[in-house]
Order: sequence, then C-alpha cells, then structure tokens
Amino acid sequence: MPKGVPGGSWRRRNGYELKAWARPFGRARRALDATTWLIFATLHAVSAAKECAEQQPVLSARKLRDAANLLIGASVYLGRAAQAIGATSRCFCPDPEEAADIPDIVAGATERWAYLAQWIAELAEGVFASHADVLYGLETGTLVPEPDAFEPPKQRRPRIILAPRLVYVRAFLAARQPRATDRIASTLSRRRRTPRPAAVSVPRRSHTGRAPPLSPTCLL
Repeated sequence: MPKGVPGGSWRRRNGYELKAWARPFGRARRALDATTWLIFATLHAVSAAKECAEQQPVLSARKLRDAANLLIGASVYLGRAAQAIGATSRCFCPDPEEAADIPDIVAGATERWAYLAQWIAELAEGVFASHADVLYGLETGTLVPEPDAFEPPKQRRPRIILAPRLVYVRAFLAARQPRATDRIASTLSRRRRTPRPAAVSVPRRSHTGRAPPLSPTCLL
C-alpha cells in the first residue's frame, strides 16, 4: 500500500511484519504482571487482617477469605501465563535472526513463572493457616467477636441526582432579546427600590469639614 493512503494498520503501511511469537509472549507478560499485582494485593489484605485479628476477629476472618480469593485469581492468571509461554515456545523458528532472542525471552518468562508459582504456594499456606487460627479462636472463645459483626449493613439513603436540562441553541437565540435593556427589564421591574423623600433638608458644611447636628446634643 503506498504511503499516505488511508486504511490498513501502521505495520502494514510501513512494511513491518509482526513476528509470530510476539502476540503469545505479550499475553504471557500481561498474565504474569496481573499475577504479581494480585500477589501484592493478597499481602496487603493479610497484613490488614493480622492488625485487626484481636480487636475484630470476624472482620479479620473476612479479610483472610478475600485474600484467599485473590490467590485463586492469581492462580488463574498464572495458568494463562503458562499457556501463553507454551504458545511462544511453539512459535520458535530456527531462524538465525531470531535464534539469539527467543530462547532468552522464553527462559526469562519461564523463570518468572516458576518464581511466582512458588510464591503463591507459600503464601497460600500462610493465608489458610491464619484463617484456621482465627476460626479456632472464635470457636474456643479465645477471640471475642465484635458487637456489630453480625448486624446487617446499614442501608444508605438514596442519592437523588438531577440531570441538567439542555438548552438548544436555536431556542435560546429565538428567546434572546437583542437589546441589553430589554433583557434586564424584567429584573429591573421586580427589584424593589426605596422611594425618595419629597424634600430633603441637609445642613450646611462647616469650616471644620463636618456638618453640625440638627439638634443640640447637650442640654446644659
């Protein structure tokens, strides 16, 4: 396709061909990144559960349950990463230009996958052990549940959101008065004005710069 003609992708217009292993390797990298993020979220949830284990054991048990669910999601993404790494290795071609790059890429992704898999296994053991300890403490009475642990959540008041009324341009221009005095005439008619007195007596200005009072203030 000649340059400047619309249509087609950027790679097709510039004569760039995407390698066969690039797409599955991209999926593997994204799946490994998602697995790492879920592992860090699990660590944060476990830390928060341990902080409130003595004061709020029921809340701690719920947070540990959420941490276990995060680990399940991390395992799912790890399985997707394994499938993508396998697809990347199957796309390997014995080309001298690609032989120096693809084996290192596949080996690095495989090492990262193995490290994350071991990390998930160790973290799962800790989460399940902590959850079992909290449940055992609640059963034996060592941990006292918080008073409002089993109360239903409070219902929030419904929020009323008023949608703005759109003013069309043609209707606005048709109703708009051309003169400024006509546009503010209704406002001026509604404004209340203090009526002026018929006669106003103002004392003359003295040489000191201040007007004398109308009536004497001292009776002596």
